Amino acid sequence: MSAQNSRAGGCRARVGGRVLNVQRCQRDRSREPRVLEGGRDLEKFTRYCLALAFLATLIATLSIARVEASEDLFDASARGDVTRIRTLLRPGVSPDVTDVQGRTPLMVAAFNGHTGAVDALLESGANANALTRQWDTALMAAAFRGHLDVVRRLLRDYANPSQFNRDGQTAADIARAKGHHAIVKALEEAANSPPWRR
Repeated sequence: MSAQNSRAGGCRARVGGRVLNVQRCQRDRSREPRVLEGGRDLEKFTRYCLALAFLATLIATLSIARVEASEDLFDASARGDVTRIRTLLRPGVSPDVTDVQGRTPLMVAAFNGHTGAVDALLESGANANALTRQWDTALMAAAFRGHLDVVRRLLRDYANPSQFNRDGQTAADIARAKGHHAIVKALEEAANSPPWRR
């Protein structure tokens, strides 16, 4: 910061490449408000800048906390930890966060066959028809792994058995390829009587 005195009793200061004109009274400079060019009070401007810095720090902290909560939710869903899932899904927290592949915690819980975790996520408002980047669904994940109870639970929550992924397969096609005949039957029955359409 460099400063130059002006003839009018003010001071011209260079701060971070900007020139600020600070007007001061000649008599008692400590009691008079310092004013920026344009009539702005320097103290108010400083408080405003500090408040913005505080808000930026708070937003960054909340963003980090949100990422950590998302990671915890994926971990709890993979382990089937229903208590932890319910703790993490407090009001205002979305159960439909996604990872880099577009998977949701519901898809992870369905893939691992954790019916209780699937229930907890659906009760928290998780989208049973969310799609990954490959257009796979939680229903397809459960069908792939042969988790009949999870498939039935997802169908009760209006999961779409007729959804195609990018390979042109439905959940029934995936179950058929894996030899999960009971799941194929449940999915075909659901596809023929579509209560899943909202």
